[in-house]
Amino acid sequence: MISNPYSGQLEQQVLGADPIELVGILFDHLIASIVEARQELLSGDRMARGRSIAKAQGIVGELSRSLDLERGGELARTLRQLYGFVADRLVQAQTRQLERPLIEAAETLRPLRDAWKELDLSRSADTPPPISGCVPELSTQSSMGFALSA
Repeated sequence: MISNPYSGQLEQQVLGADPIELVGILFDHLIASIVEARQELLSGDRMARGRSIAKAQGIVGELSRSLDLERGGELARTLRQLYGFVADRLVQAQTRQLERPLIEAAETLRPLRDAWKELDLSRSADTPPPISGCVPELSTQSSMGFALSA
């Protein structure tokens, strides 16, 4: 059996991340899972496609559950709707075996991911998160090995 030298890298990255970095990591993995699902759809690998879509659905769920609609106001509500749209596109891609919903989901998420990465780069280490209610915190309650809670 070949060992993967990167197997613990994601775990270390997540454990060392602040809430804003963590959301960026989740966006990266969400988009990567959608891209993988699209490739697997095109290659006809139904099992792998299902796994990639399930992973993407889990990440979307974590992002959505992390929102605090009271503190986050209109922005948190808009993000919840966007995550709902992406979740719907993932269901459509899986149940109807269509490529277009995967393209739409990735295209919807990329600008948000890019903006989030820019926010991460532009802030200073001692500045509190600027978007109250939209930036999750780590907790210990998750099916994904880590959790987000507002």
